[in-house]
Amino acid sequence: MQTDRDQELSPAPGSRPVRIAPWRWVCAALSGALLFAAFPPLEWAACAWIALIPLFRAVRGLAPRRAAGPAFLAGAVFWLPSIVWVGCVTWAGWAILALYCALYTIPPAMVFAWLQSERVRAWPASRVLFLAASTAAWAGWEHLRGVLFSGFAWNFIGVTQHGNLAFAQHAEWGGAAAVSALVVWVNAAGALVLESLATRGGLRRSRPEVALGFLVVTAAAFGGWRMLARLPEPDGAVRLGLVQPAIPQYEKWTLEFWEAMYVRLETLSLAALHARPDLVVWPETAVPEDLRRSERVVGIVGGIVSNGTPLLAGGIDSARSGADGVLSFNTSFLIGPGPAIRDTYDKQHLVLFGEYVPFAKWLPWLRRLTPIEYDVSPGRRATVFRLPRPEIPFSAMICFEDTIAPISRRFVRDGARLLVVQTNDAWFDGTWGHRQHMIQSVFRAIETRVPVVRCANSGVTCWIDAAGRVGGAGGARTGSLPLTGSDGKPASGFLTAEVPTRTAGGPPTFFLRHGPVFGWAMAAMAVALMVPAWRMREGPVTLDP
Repeated sequence: MQTDRDQELSPAPGSRPVRIAPWRWVCAALSGALLFAAFPPLEWAACAWIALIPLFRAVRGLAPRRAAGPAFLAGAVFWLPSIVWVGCVTWAGWAILALYCALYTIPPAMVFAWLQSERVRAWPASRVLFLAASTAAWAGWEHLRGVLFSGFAWNFIGVTQHGNLAFAQHAEWGGAAAVSALVVWVNAAGALVLESLATRGGLRRSRPEVALGFLVVTAAAFGGWRMLARLPEPDGAVRLGLVQPAIPQYEKWTLEFWEAMYVRLETLSLAALHARPDLVVWPETAVPEDLRRSERVVGIVGGIVSNGTPLLAGGIDSARSGADGVLSFNTSFLIGPGPAIRDTYDKQHLVLFGEYVPFAKWLPWLRRLTPIEYDVSPGRRATVFRLPRPEIPFSAMICFEDTIAPISRRFVRDGARLLVVQTNDAWFDGTWGHRQHMIQSVFRAIETRVPVVRCANSGVTCWIDAAGRVGGAGGARTGSLPLTGSDGKPASGFLTAEVPTRTAGGPPTFFLRHGPVFGWAMAAMAVALMVPAWRMREGPVTLDP
């Protein structure tokens, strides 16, 4: 049964464009709203399994190029509120980044429209093609968003399932892209079922899609639990004292507040030492000046490490370069036992307009888009630190580096058996950016099967076991600090984390051995699918099942 509103045609050359019906815009906006609901702050993870169905309906009956408008609206409705916390730093940057991310909704939506055209639906096995190609289109463009132009690997649709352990385990072989593919597959199956139910005999004709969707979900759940059951048991543990000072961002970079900040750091660190940790951890840039040259900080650090407990401190380091003068680095310092700096790691993946301004030398007006006054230089070395007691090799990831899967993969391949994320999330205090950031670390733990520890200035300070459980078997209550205190302000304190580890490591995961090959395979398919979608321009493109 074909309705009038399904008969929207792509205009013939030279003709007046046909207006896109209002209901299509409503469906597109609904998809964006459901995607937003699936992520923090709401975290209604179930919404992710149906979020794309309205978008499928919105573009059904449109020529692929005409699908760009509703698709962009869906992306904007999702991204603008989802990352509104970027506006805490720069409102212009928030709008630009959100609308840039919304553009990545357009290519998969064009493929969705092409797959629902008469000429494609007339092919043999067109419904299986619809499921597979829709999945590849969305997951592939997500992967490309995470790597192009330095990448923004944030809020993949699969990340919504961080608390769904059975499905999240598939990141072991395919990264977050594999979980995204599973979620999109179910959305595509739901779209087919919905279209079938609108026709005579639809209940009978929709059975293959229901069966196929149910079969994939069941197999994925069973496989996920099998992966959990096969995880090797830890053969040791490391005790960490994670210090969360909760210094407001404006105080952190204002000289007059530094003395009070250092007193709080020292007080919390000495209190954490009573639990006899193997390592005390400070967050990213806990020392907002050159750590090596600050007599005040050197004195504090000396008192902390004097009992033999080493300290992993986040701070600023500098080096002189003949060509560029003095270079600054966002650095992790491993200090002690004893007052000596044993090793350092300089952050490699810098935040655009947060730590450096591209082309600022030639276009100085770009600095108006960001409050930073100087650029940070990227590090070149992947450091694996070593604790003397217990003998655990570990690596530090700074700030948003835990969103970049190849970084954690490289560290673990180089021998790290523990990943420590040092971050300063104070610049988006009071927003859901904290939770969105933390759930990225869950997937780094599953991909590498190495526990991840997070130490935040303010935000989510916690630890995540190799299965992706926050706080391990004890749960988040024992494995994380609260976001806010009784006064409603960001909570300060320290967390003693007893993290199970494997000193020798377990069998390497497929992701560790081969990297994000699944994501790249999806990306290659997604780009290839754009060719026929882009070339389809004219004629009726709807087909009722």
